[in-house]
Amino acid sequence: MLHGLTVMSLETDSIRLLIIEDNPGDQRLIEIELSDVAPNWTTTCCDTLAAAAKLVPFHQFDCVLSDLGLPDASGIESVLTLKSWAPEKALVVLTSLDDERVAHEAIRAGAQDYVVKSETGMAMLPRVIRHAIERQNAQSALEASHRTAQALLDASHDVALLLDSDGLIVTLNAEAEQYFDSAPDQLVGRSIFDFLPASLAAHRRAYLEQALESGRTVEFEDTDGLHWFANRLLAVAGATTGEHRCAMFCRDVTQAKAQAAKLAEAKEEADIANRAKTDFMGRMSRDIRTPLNDVIGFSEMISSEMLGPLVPAGYREYAESILNSGTQILKLIDRITDVSMLETALIKDEVSYRDLVELSPDLICVCVDGVVERINAAGLGMLRAPSAASCEGKPFTDFIHPDFRTIFDRGLDALYEEGHPLPVKVLTFAGRLRDVELSAVPLRREGQNATLLVGRDTTEVTAAMRAVAAREHRIRAIMDTVLDGIVTIDEDGTILNANLSVERIFGYSLSELVGGNVSILMPEPDAGRHDGYIRNYIQTGEAKILGLGREVMGKRKDGTIFPVHLSISELRMDKRRLFTGTIRDLTENKELAQRVAYLANHDSLTDLPNRAQLTDKLGQAVAMAKAAGLHVAVVTVDLDGFTTINDSLGHDVGNSLLRETGRRLAQDLGGGGTAARLAGDEFAVVMPQLRNLDDVTDMVARIREVLNRPHMVHGSELVIPVDMGVSVYPRDGEEALELLRNAEMALHSVKRRTDERLGFFDAAMSYAVTERLTLERSIKDALKAGQFELFYQPQVSLRDYELVGAEALIRWRHPELGIITPDKFIPVAEESGLIVPMGQWVLREACRQMRVWNDMNLGRLRIGVNVSGRQFHEEGLPDMVAEAIADARIDPTHLDLELTESMLMADGEGTLKMLRALAKLGVTLSIDDFGTGYSSLAYLKRFPINTVKIDRAFVKDLDQDEDGRVIANAIISLAHSLSLKTIAEGVETEAQASLLARHGCDEIQGYMIGRPLTVADFTAFVGSYTAQGRGTVPRLKTGQI
Repeated sequence: MLHGLTVMSLETDSIRLLIIEDNPGDQRLIEIELSDVAPNWTTTCCDTLAAAAKLVPFHQFDCVLSDLGLPDASGIESVLTLKSWAPEKALVVLTSLDDERVAHEAIRAGAQDYVVKSETGMAMLPRVIRHAIERQNAQSALEASHRTAQALLDASHDVALLLDSDGLIVTLNAEAEQYFDSAPDQLVGRSIFDFLPASLAAHRRAYLEQALESGRTVEFEDTDGLHWFANRLLAVAGATTGEHRCAMFCRDVTQAKAQAAKLAEAKEEADIANRAKTDFMGRMSRDIRTPLNDVIGFSEMISSEMLGPLVPAGYREYAESILNSGTQILKLIDRITDVSMLETALIKDEVSYRDLVELSPDLICVCVDGVVERINAAGLGMLRAPSAASCEGKPFTDFIHPDFRTIFDRGLDALYEEGHPLPVKVLTFAGRLRDVELSAVPLRREGQNATLLVGRDTTEVTAAMRAVAAREHRIRAIMDTVLDGIVTIDEDGTILNANLSVERIFGYSLSELVGGNVSILMPEPDAGRHDGYIRNYIQTGEAKILGLGREVMGKRKDGTIFPVHLSISELRMDKRRLFTGTIRDLTENKELAQRVAYLANHDSLTDLPNRAQLTDKLGQAVAMAKAAGLHVAVVTVDLDGFTTINDSLGHDVGNSLLRETGRRLAQDLGGGGTAARLAGDEFAVVMPQLRNLDDVTDMVARIREVLNRPHMVHGSELVIPVDMGVSVYPRDGEEALELLRNAEMALHSVKRRTDERLGFFDAAMSYAVTERLTLERSIKDALKAGQFELFYQPQVSLRDYELVGAEALIRWRHPELGIITPDKFIPVAEESGLIVPMGQWVLREACRQMRVWNDMNLGRLRIGVNVSGRQFHEEGLPDMVAEAIADARIDPTHLDLELTESMLMADGEGTLKMLRALAKLGVTLSIDDFGTGYSSLAYLKRFPINTVKIDRAFVKDLDQDEDGRVIANAIISLAHSLSLKTIAEGVETEAQASLLARHGCDEIQGYMIGRPLTVADFTAFVGSYTAQGRGTVPRLKTGQI
């Protein structure tokens, strides 16, 4: 069976189970097994698929347990139907020992596991159910994880692919599907280079090889002539040891390139214009400032009369006016020049800012001495910052997660030394973590340590890659926990991958297997032919075992050959063909099957063949004897008194005696016959190839001598007598079952006789058995048809001959044979167990009739009812008696239960407990046929007995036999000494009645008073009966029976 991923406790876990099983017996076995080991589990049972459909979609259940042989669905059809109804529910199927192939098909159809209907299978059922639930949960989680990972990849605007080392596409996202304009099934397994223009394929293949060889991230840009792409290759570990894969991310940056080009062109034009303007302003300043300075200087000389006095006075005013105007013009020129320089600087700042915003989707910021001076909009978005002011002026490391801050202990200069982007985690203003790859370059600033930081958000990509890696890890973990071995090979038979179970099954390590040929796991001739099988399949397409499970032989590292179940499936990846084999070690299954087969045919205690195996051996012996004209003898053996020894000395001693008996029989026969244990202390022996009946006699005598040897028990010798019954082929039958049955008849006949220990079968036994079986069936029919009725024999007091009661006696009124007396059918009823329902009917009917007579005012008569030995040992007897009394509404003191002497002595303490329970009901108790058995006075005086009935054997010759009178007198005296009443049975004469009265007997019953009467006759008898004086026999009225 398959094992699950976790361990759960049967005592504490709670599982809700739906059982779909049409066999009530199997349903009950399952419920019993689960209730014993998993008391907290709950079960709901359905007998058909249609009944289960009413509970769809099974939200209230954790697992479905379904029989493959339901009446309204075939095996696989029921599995497909159940999985379509509730695909997320664990499904375990039930199968018989001979349809395990169907169970494997059910697993391929969606079932998690199966259980074989056997003792071992039922014992494993709780564990199988739990493991099936765990595997279903793991599968659901794996599928959900896969969907999540795929959704993350699909959410990316980049083309994302996972490639193997040859460039074959393993998986891809939705953006890649749109880019290639093809469905996934048309892309997976094919080479990516088949879909790329020749201009891109060659150098991208080179970058792929570089990434795989270096194991590091490779970034580059390329173009197909129409579009520009920013590419990134990241090497990742494959599904198996030594396998390498590569994650490829590709972003179309054509538009960004175009925008950057336009901005660069605009910037260049602005720079040119700015330089031209600056040059113009400089030339204008020089061209105007020099002559203007001359004018201002000349005007100042005139105004200061450095050139002589000004005559007339108006010249001075004119000179000062020129000086003032020139000075103002010079100041205006200086102001214009300064604004132009400021404007130039502003223009430069705006272009830089525009570059940061429009050209990069990544975080870009300028840090001075580690403090953020300027940050772009993408950076603000990455940090979820409300504004640039919330970031500027803060150390950049404030945004780094504490686990990564040690990297920057020496400042941001640490990033200069990295030859590639450094992955870190950034803490946003919203409190979330983002995965970011940081790069840095130094900026030239006089007297300052300035750094330009670039950060790319890789959160989604990293999460997707982690999900893919986790999914592959989980798949690998699941494969490694599966008990079945899983091996993947290529078309050359080379092992590409294997799980840990293959190591356990075959004894090789994975390093020894991977890269080797799968034929090392096979014995000859399969090992030498395997590669030819694959080549033939590839060339012709004829698959003899592909997709089918079959049993083959495997070969372990130590050379051991063992059976396995192998199923093979094919996986095509582009031009490659891979084959996956699932291998289940059948060693334990085979050993278990052999053990089950052995136990099915052998007795577990003595290790001898059982009845089924003996019958088979006997059939073979009869066939051989028929061909050779020989005899076969069948001897059945019973250990007389074994039950007493087992009960008194203990079961250990009893089991030891049974094992020794079996050993003696098997050892004596050697290889010349078969000894078997049939049941309990009954054995049988088959002796084949006997020439004549004298050989039979000799063999029987030898067996008898062997079994009569003393046994050593607790240091003492113990001889156990044996009874033996014999039948002989062909005299006593020609069929195995007939011979065995006849030998058992002979044995049972011997057991009924005390003077014989050995008996041979004769035809009369068969007739007697047939007659007994016929009578048993007739008794069953008579109970159902109401053919039994009660007769009542009156009982009178010897003191005054008053009628005091009657004994209820059962009679069988057969529709064809008339009245049948009890001595004909009671022994058969006792042996068959029918005496129990018969006794229940007698008790209820007697109580009911007593109620009728009470209502008729016939007097308060006591009714005696006989209780059989089988009925007395029923635990529910007191409850049944109480129920009969209550239903009939009678006085319990008027009901007398008659019990035989031997019945009471069988189990002293148990009998005492039962008698006390009956006495509590108020009924009286009598010992019937007293003196014919063996009584223990120690028990007798403790029993709550009211009456002793003297057996008719002591009354019959009372008036003629002195010994009989002595015994009767002794019984009466003993009873009176114990304060018990006495009733004498079978009183037929007045002389017998007189003698009993003289000895003090209390009551009598017999033909002298009246024969057993029907209800109607007894009713008439009571109405007409009169006692005529004490000590005299009553005179009956005319017509009295």
